[in-house]
Amino acid sequence: MSKILKPICIGNLENSHHGMVNHLNRITQEWQRFVTLVKQSQELKTVSYHKLYDILKQHQNEVNEIRAERLARTTNSLALVAQQQPVYHPQNHPTHYTRNSAARSQQAAIENKGKAIANSPPPIYDQEP
Repeated sequence: MSKILKPICIGNLENSHHGMVNHLNRITQEWQRFVTLVKQSQELKTVSYHKLYDILKQHQNEVNEIRAERLARTTNSLALVAQQQPVYHPQNHPTHYTRNSAARSQQAAIENKGKAIANSPPPIYDQEP
């Protein structure tokens, strides 16, 4: 409905019956009933927007059904995806560390550091010629 009324209210159309008909002919086929109403009218001032609103109101139930179908389709798709993908539950991973495991990891780090120092080559000092 706004596709029809917006250019009229803004004043972009000529103030003639011909300008209105040209505008309505450019609109998609779903608006064909509105085009017929305007063509049958002798003057634009006699076109009742209430008639146009009544026609739209007649199709409100159909629009509601289409919206409900789309919503149901989307909801079902999400439910199917949730059923197909398993949820990951870690079982072998500890959730907390004990004092013993923390002490062991510190001890291992110290031992590895000591090995790295023992295996490193001796430093090279500049010698004077």
